[in-house]
Amino acid sequence: MALAACAVLFGLAGCAFLGEPANTGDLLVRFAANPDNGNFSSEGTANLVFSIGGFRARVPVTMEAKADGSSVHGSVVVDMTSVSGSRHTFDVYVEQQGDAVVGYVRESGDATEPGSATDPGDTSSGWRRAQVDLPFKIDVAAVSELLSEAKFMRVAYESDDKVCYELTLPAQTVLDAILGKGQVSTSFAEVDAAALEEALGNSILHVRFDKNCAVRSVSLDLGFTQRAGDGIAVSADVDLDVMVLFDGYGSVAAGETAVPSSARESAVTMDPFDERELKDGLEALRR
Repeated sequence: MALAACAVLFGLAGCAFLGEPANTGDLLVRFAANPDNGNFSSEGTANLVFSIGGFRARVPVTMEAKADGSSVHGSVVVDMTSVSGSRHTFDVYVEQQGDAVVGYVRESGDATEPGSATDPGDTSSGWRRAQVDLPFKIDVAAVSELLSEAKFMRVAYESDDKVCYELTLPAQTVLDAILGKGQVSTSFAEVDAAALEEALGNSILHVRFDKNCAVRSVSLDLGFTQRAGDGIAVSADVDLDVMVLFDGYGSVAAGETAVPSSARESAVTMDPFDERELKDGLEALRR
């Protein structure tokens, strides 16, 4: 409540008026005061590495997206060349519906694998819909609360000279804060909190800010073991590192990210936390 009141009080002042932040609370007050927090462009990378039965494969993922208010539109490219010789591009829309986050995904573009959504013989729309129900609405106040226990540092990186401040905290702390607010579920069932906790392990979340106290980047590295059983013949180690860069605050046109009616009307509902695709991929690596 105090954070929200300060943000309203200082309005558009931001870092320039308030001076340099001295701690986590100071930084988050300035972050919350930015009226363009929900309007931005982003690009990111993810490196997914599987190790199974003496075989190791790397699957690079790249993404770009634009956000405006409660909706996001982007594309994701998954390079499966090292596994199956294919490369897949996905069109993605995400929007908030109250406390729920709803995503629409369709394969499009340059998929090279026969039978994919871009294969001439496939006449279906290809849209899939996934929903995660949270115990709260994701907004600036919620993000600030989740980061309130983070460690504050003034930083300078040669790799990105726009970064001035950084908040770090265990990813497990963020998950505990979310789960502590109530049940998290999908269209099919309650989320398996124990599985998420095991996957996060000792991972540290890094949130970096520019001189205007706007988020510049978010990164997370994690590793976990997919144990043998339930469709997996042998255990597999999975490592994932993610980096997302934010820019262009206030530059996304209204309506540019809206979910198209064709996606809403034709999408087939799926479970966003269904492990079957991961298990199928691991078995393909073993063979």
